[in-house]
Amino acid sequence: MWQTLMMFRRLVALFAACGLSAVGCGRDSRAVPPVDEAPASNGAASKCVHAACGNNYFVDAEQVGKCKLGSSCSIAMTLVAVGAYHINDQYPYKFIADGAQGATFRGTDSAGSNVFSKASHDWVERDERTGVMTLSFVPSDRALKKATGVFKFSVCSAQNCQLEHVPISVPVVIE
Repeated sequence: MWQTLMMFRRLVALFAACGLSAVGCGRDSRAVPPVDEAPASNGAASKCVHAACGNNYFVDAEQVGKCKLGSSCSIAMTLVAVGAYHINDQYPYKFIADGAQGATFRGTDSAGSNVFSKASHDWVERDERTGVMTLSFVPSDRALKKATGVFKFSVCSAQNCQLEHVPISVPVVIE
């Protein structure tokens, strides 16, 4: 009986903390309310203003600097772990770019030029919650409007680790 009462009190305290938090349970001050129309766990529509959102992370992706036809261009994908989660420094981070028409990817991973990875030094951990994957490509056609692929990463809490394979689409502007 005593254990049940203590567990109930902990659950009540946890729900109260999540409900009263200014930035929301599982998010930190860098998190922005989501923008896609996927249903939230409570049935309400959520919105994600990032390239990808999860309960314990978000990913921002953007072109770095100007991009010219025939010149090397870069995209930075920033993973941010939120809440009680952190970057899993043991995970082999990887981005596999789709074979976009009008672009030649310049990854140096042994799996191919469309693969960017921690092993190939494309991934840099900034701090315990943030890391950046940098992609390099050369556009050969102005029709290229976005770079897409799957980002494979992991975030962990003290209790467990999540392995994620998240589709990412990044707008590309060619001058």
